[in-house]
Amino acid sequence: MITLTQYAQFLETALNDTLNNPNIKFIVFSDIGNYKAAWRKSNSVTVYINCLLSREPGTIITGNNGLQIASDNITLQVAVPTDPPRRTVDEEPDWNSYAFAESIRNLMDNYFSKNRIQAFTDETGVTYETGMIYSFSETGDSEIAPIIDEYIEFSVYITVNMVQNGINSRSTQVEIDGEAIPFLTAQPSRAEAVSGDVYSDNSNCESENVVISTTFAVDVSTPATTGMITSQFSRFLLEGKPNVAHFMKLVFGDDSRLALVTYGNVNANMDGARNVGTSIPFILVAGNPYILNFPGYFTAAKIVNITPGTTVTVTFSLACLVSIGTTSLSRYLGELDIAGMTLTFENIPEDELAYDEENDTYYLCVLACPTGEKTQKVTITATGGTVAVID
Repeated sequence: MITLTQYAQFLETALNDTLNNPNIKFIVFSDIGNYKAAWRKSNSVTVYINCLLSREPGTIITGNNGLQIASDNITLQVAVPTDPPRRTVDEEPDWNSYAFAESIRNLMDNYFSKNRIQAFTDETGVTYETGMIYSFSETGDSEIAPIIDEYIEFSVYITVNMVQNGINSRSTQVEIDGEAIPFLTAQPSRAEAVSGDVYSDNSNCESENVVISTTFAVDVSTPATTGMITSQFSRFLLEGKPNVAHFMKLVFGDDSRLALVTYGNVNANMDGARNVGTSIPFILVAGNPYILNFPGYFTAAKIVNITPGTTVTVTFSLACLVSIGTTSLSRYLGELDIAGMTLTFENIPEDELAYDEENDTYYLCVLACPTGEKTQKVTITATGGTVAVID
């Protein structure tokens, strides 16, 4: 398992990197340690912020195959000098200011408020991916101690969740139209439709099922904010326009999935003085631009006048998410991360093109969504066909 010393070394390095001050250093002891006094070299003084890391009762669950799952509770006690440090020996400090203690508290609160995962390897070589949940700094009493003199103590309570060789929820991500959703919970699922009648064993009334089809969905719970995600959600909630298309990307461990989705049964929870919560299910949607609605920043187009067996090259003016195919078949679904990138499709067979009987032309459908600022649409140009904008 992960030792307290490993936690202490990680926190000491992280806090010092955040502070980024050669004359002020955090030093973190595990369980017990001696106060470290300020250190002088020539005319420069280094002040140490002494910290003690201790472990509270936690839980360890070991599965039948030896897999270890644990929740660790640790406390970081930080002794911040009430006298502001001097940058040189000759500098006179401002004895009437407690801004230094306040600045250290703010630095810790800013650091510990971030969503972080961290991998640790124990002495046996087993890796644990951990998710850390932090509290804001608790203000303690002002005390006097040998070597460091007067100080105020701040305490941070940390819960570490870990699974041996596991995947932590904080390493997963759900994006809509290139923007990460700040979700509290996300539940990807795949449901199946089965048929068992034909394959039933009548001798014991036991069905042997065959899966006919499956579908993919992701249910997300997230607080309402002033960003694009909530804006699109509230527009659908209030207006109810069906089949509003979005690009959704799910990152799960080393795997990811990009899909064209729309909203399912959404709801918002408004309760007293609390922040509004939203529940947003995303379900797969057909890529037919004639049955879809689009956010204002989408570009929906057709590339018409394509001759089967020839090559079509499509260029996009912005970095974007792209879907190209027929009204029923997706030929390409992906992300172009540089403006001006092109996609080339060589020798496209007739059965991979859509056909417009009325205008006697073969075509492909193209959907594009910018991954950056949504202030302008993606412009699409093509060779081997003519671009006709739908929306």
